[in-house]
Amino acid sequence: MTNSANLKRDQALANKLTIHYKGRIKSIRERQMAKKSYKQYFNYKCTITEEEFRVTKKSENPEELVSVNAYYELHPDEDDRPEAVKKQLGLLED
Repeated sequence: MTNSANLKRDQALANKLTIHYKGRIKSIRERQMAKKSYKQYFNYKCTITEEEFRVTKKSENPEELVSVNAYYELHPDEDDRPEAVKKQLGLLED
């Protein structure tokens, strides 16, 4: 290879390995580590069915949380789930 070919290859490789970020050159690995974020999870228990569930948003009133099934038990007139889902859950008799 000629010197110009080597130079072009080295420049292309350098562009892949580094990113200019706010005036500072960072490697791709540094960039990935800097952007890593962690989600916080909160565990709650349904007050009616004692079913446990996990959410990413903290509840202001955790004692008022109910599961979907418990909600539909309390409000059967609002149960708008499809018939197939009701059969799958065993709520409908064949």
